[in-house]
Amino acid sequence: EKDIADAFALQKKHSNDVDDKKYVLTWPIDIPSGDFKSTQRGVVSLTVDTHVVYNALDRKLYSLITLLAATIGFIFTVFYFIIRRVIFRPLIAIRHTMRTRASGDRAALAPVFQHDEIGHVAITLNDMLEALAASEAKLSAILTTVVDGIITINARGIVQSYTPAAARIFGYDAKEVIGNNISMLMSAPVAHEHDAHLARYMRTGEAHVIGIGRIVTAKRKNGEEFPIELAVNKAEILGEPIFVGVVRDISERQQQ
Repeated sequence: EKDIADAFALQKKHSNDVDDKKYVLTWPIDIPSGDFKSTQRGVVSLTVDTHVVYNALDRKLYSLITLLAATIGFIFTVFYFIIRRVIFRPLIAIRHTMRTRASGDRAALAPVFQHDEIGHVAITLNDMLEALAASEAKLSAILTTVVDGIITINARGIVQSYTPAAARIFGYDAKEVIGNNISMLMSAPVAHEHDAHLARYMRTGEAHVIGIGRIVTAKRKNGEEFPIELAVNKAEILGEPIFVGVVRDISERQQQ
């Protein structure tokens, strides 16, 4: 017991010698003597430098955090490229196809990268675009062979479409007429009456010339005025009114 007390006293003295960054651990033990027939009481003392331990733990923790951050970054990078390849790239290609179609390229089709849900959407879209192109081609062929000119305008009198037959009658190309007011194809008195009829119809809904064929004086590109038969009817596209005019040149008939 005296040996143990002396050992603890020695530990206390040693503990007083170390600073706050060290920690002393002690364990009482039985120490066998040389002949192994008796034992002596003793104490094992272990001094731990906490500064060294904390630094080691900090390095380990920093390494773990760095490894975790790198792993998360790698996973997000792989995930981003997978999402971009599987979802974003097909959708961007579909958007590009629609913009190309809107710019006038009727042959543009959406590429099909994979036969998944987006791939099936692209296939369906291509079927719709091809059906639309076929329908437009048929309509264009019909309008090209029609003898009478067909002109469509909106509620403000702005020309929306202009067939080849109308171009032959008036002498203007489609690009010279579309986007301009229909009055450019009429004599001054008729243009004034037309604007008044259109404004009254849009205001009251009363049709005075809609659905009725009549003879009016038109004007060609060279300034020549000539008689035409004009029939105007109303239609709606996506809820917006559109007026369809069918024009026939009767100048030769009146001369006879």
